[in-house]
This record gives sequence, structure tokens and C-alpha cells, in this order.
Amino acid sequence: MRHLIRTLRILARLLEPDKNPSGAVYGTITAGALLAADVGRDETFLDDVLAVAVALVLYWLAHAYADALGERLEGGRTLSVSQLARHLSSTATMLRGAGIPVVVLLASRAIGASASVAVLAALISAAATLVLLETVAAARQRLALPELLLQVGVGVMLGAGVLAVRVVLR
Repeated sequence: MRHLIRTLRILARLLEPDKNPSGAVYGTITAGALLAADVGRDETFLDDVLAVAVALVLYWLAHAYADALGERLEGGRTLSVSQLARHLSSTATMLRGAGIPVVVLLASRAIGASASVAVLAALISAAATLVLLETVAAARQRLALPELLLQVGVGVMLGAGVLAVRVVLR
């Protein structure tokens, strides 16, 4: 059990963002949903990957802008470069979270997997990342079994949701 916890902590350090962990969750789910919905349709594989990358960057920019707009509406300030840069920095973990399924997608294709197998591997990695992040958060709190199962169950449900997008759109 100690070995498992130690392994989870190492993986968590690799996956867990230093700040704004919600961004990593959003990025992982967004990348998974985009890949599930789009990759493997009529375009070429490179077109699909570029479309996912552009959509992720747009989502990141929109999220940072929305945060900045909310702050301005509450405080009555005007938009500044430093304010926008601060929000871009704090939400950049979305790109980090999205990186895992995208890297798995590209690595799968690089070793010769078909587009559909590469997408499946990327989706599984997105789902596994969500479950792993929730499991690590639960393990750090040394929860009783019911609370542990609840927290990990949330990660499983989110991961299953990413996979469900692919099933529904097939």
C-alpha cells in the first residue's frame, strides 16, 4: 500500500498543476471532448490535431478574458495588459491538462496506431487523468472509505463522461 501511495504522489507531482488545479480538469475534459467529437471525421489527422489545438487555445483565452471581465464588472476598472496577463497565467493550467491526451494521441500515431486507436488511447488517458487526480486528492486527505469512494466516484463519472461523448457521436 505504501508503494502505491508513493507512486500516486510521484504521478500527482507530474500531473498536478502548481496553481489553479481546476484549469487542469477543464483542459483535460475539453481536450477529451474535442477529440471524441472531431478527430477521425472527414479532415486529415493533422487538420484534426490543429483544430483541437486552436479550440483549446481559444477556450483558454476566453476563460481568461471572462475572468478579467468579471473582475472589471465587480470593481469598475478598465482592462489592462497586466490584468489580462495575470488571468492568462492563472488559467494556463488548462493547456497543461489538455496536454496529456494530446501527447498520447500524437505518440500513438507516431508508433503507428490508426487514427481511431490513437483517439481511443487519448480518451482513455483523459479519463484516467481525471480519476487519478481525484484519487490523489482523496488519498492526501486520508479519508474514510465512504468519502474516498465518493471522491474517486466523481473522477470516474467525469472520465466516463469524456468517453461517453465518443460513444454518443459514433
